[in-house]
Amino acid sequence: MKRTDAQEEQEGFVRGFHDIPSDNKLCQMSFVELAAELTASENDSPKFIAIERELKKHIAKDQAKINLPNMLYAACVGGTFALAGVVLGYCLKNDVTSTSSVQGVEKSALYPSLQNGNAPVSKPSVMPPAIHPAPAQNNAQPSKQ
Repeated sequence: MKRTDAQEEQEGFVRGFHDIPSDNKLCQMSFVELAAELTASENDSPKFIAIERELKKHIAKDQAKINLPNMLYAACVGGTFALAGVVLGYCLKNDVTSTSSVQGVEKSALYPSLQNGNAPVSKPSVMPPAIHPAPAQNNAQPSKQ
């Protein structure tokens, strides 16, 4: 959103009234200068809040610079494990599919008996009838007599 001249003039008036340095000046200040300005300003005043915000920006930039090597290391380790998982999955998939395919069945011990017609037959298991069957239930409502 583009700022109008009236808004910029009003912001300049507020900055001058509260003695808040411009954004460019705040960005150019060092950490020590910002800390000195922060301690010199009144607690929870507009100047204090503006300087504190800029101080937090400086801290965030410093932390990002410090953590960059660690983030790159973590990305490399994660990528390595991801590639290892892909390769391992590919190898396991090929082992499973080769044993469950037609060639795998032909190599199994059951194939000669299936080829000769001597397939093992299993008898179906039948449960004996219950000695005391459960009484038949009647879902109808009883009649009023």
